[in-house]
Amino acid sequence: MRCKRTSIWGNPYVGFYACATEKHVFYPSVASEKFREALDVFKAETVKANVCESGLLGLYMCANSNGVILPKDSTKEER
Repeated sequence: MRCKRTSIWGNPYVGFYACATEKHVFYPSVASEKFREALDVFKAETVKANVCESGLLGLYMCANSNGVILPKDSTKEER
């Protein structure tokens, strides 16, 4: 298993900001390219996203290989 250390905006708790499934890794649209490159460790397609107009994807979304669950406050564009 490969590991890589990274942070986003100086915060090491990347689970607040990213959400991963078997095939996709969702990350905030305002994240740096360096952060996005660190997500390559998952060997999955990276997808820019926001939920509830926030970059806290790990808090607002739940996902697996069957789909994604978003809060009812998410915008039509985000869905």
